[in-house]
Amino acid sequence: LKDEAKYRACAEAKTIACFYVDDDWDASFYLKSLIADFRADPYILHSVTDSYTFYTNLIWSYFDNTIDLHAGFSWIGCGSIFLREYAQRHLQYLQIHLKNHRHLKYFSDVFFSIWLNDIPSQLNMFIRNLPGSHTGASFSSTLEFLQYQYQSAVLAIRILEHNLRQNQSNDTNYIAFPRRQNRRFPYCVKSSSPKDGFIFFTNILPMDIQTIPFNISKDFERGTRTNLPRGPKIAFSYSHTTLKAVDNDPKTCWRPGRNVRQGEYFAMDFLYIRTNLSFSVTIGHSLKIQKNVDINLSFDGLWWITYRAIKGITIKSHNSTSNHQQYVIIFNSTEFNSGFHSFRFIAFNASRVSSLGEFQVCDVKIITNTTIRTL
Repeated sequence: LKDEAKYRACAEAKTIACFYVDDDWDASFYLKSLIADFRADPYILHSVTDSYTFYTNLIWSYFDNTIDLHAGFSWIGCGSIFLREYAQRHLQYLQIHLKNHRHLKYFSDVFFSIWLNDIPSQLNMFIRNLPGSHTGASFSSTLEFLQYQYQSAVLAIRILEHNLRQNQSNDTNYIAFPRRQNRRFPYCVKSSSPKDGFIFFTNILPMDIQTIPFNISKDFERGTRTNLPRGPKIAFSYSHTTLKAVDNDPKTCWRPGRNVRQGEYFAMDFLYIRTNLSFSVTIGHSLKIQKNVDINLSFDGLWWITYRAIKGITIKSHNSTSNHQQYVIIFNSTEFNSGFHSFRFIAFNASRVSSLGEFQVCDVKIITNTTIRTL
């Protein structure tokens, strides 16, 4: 059964959602973040991958507003959570749409995320193999696998695009592909902290995936290995990914590589509502940029309130070993104004147009010591 087996197992589950991870990956160090991310936005696929694959998956996106196409790709083997009903529906899709391609049911992972017709939420992580998991050549490295993966990727988008464009079927067993996006949050880049205590994220993607034109007649190979990222853009993104903001190394920074634009932000999800939380953010951008952002707090990531005071916020200069000026900002919500002591999300939003430079976040840490020393 190969890939199909995991969806059959999930379809029989007694829970509303399923967690899946291949037996060669260690998901323990980001599991809490993955669960919290799913609970905040349960109607999309949540998964984990490395920086290069994340960038590749962005390239393997498909948008066409005229037919409600907004699909994206993600492997699920490094850790994923999805609704049981999605697995049940996927099995029905396989029966209907692969009846003339039965051998490709073994590669149903390739079809799953695309046929959900919504961009997955992916944690961009340093993924780790379990000890002893690499013994002998894997099936994914064989020529047969690569051939079937190519066929599956091309067929998946062809079937989805055709059915969305046709919008009808004479088959009484036909089950329509979803047209409406059920996601609660915008597309973001996310990375979990090393101790799995929070998620750093931003709505600044390495590319504007929604404006990349798609034409099935010439772009049908978009989601295949013939379309892998190369060149300076992927090199820059890999060197300044969101992981660099949570790697405990202030010398490395998340950077988008361009001036910040109105409405863009970086943010932290502390996984659950915290009270009297203390944390620090080391920035590489100027204080002028920082003073032009709004600090917004939220319990659920949907409804926000702006914290306009400076009470509980301390800034000190920090010279990194690279001789680049940095600032450490300490937030002690115990000292925040009344009514602002508890929150789950905090976002730093560029609410005004700015040409002052780019965001640079070099380190984010939760301060466990309950006594905060004034700097």
